[in-house]
Amino acid sequence: MKIFMGILSKIFFKNKSEHLIFYSKILAKDINHHLINEVDIIFAPSGAVNIAYLKIKKPIIYLTD
Repeated sequence: MKIFMGILSKIFFKNKSEHLIFYSKILAKDINHHLINEVDIIFAPSGAVNIAYLKIKKPIIYLTD
């Protein structure tokens, strides 16, 4: 997936960036929502892009440096 997004970024945006809106939306759709229902909280140690469009009712703990 990262290779594909890198190629798209180079073609359309002339740089290599994973911080694209459609990439975040793809990641949000790719998450297994059945597993999310089994946990009480979501812990994201980094990668705000990965949780940017995640629509859940669970608390999200985001840790960055």
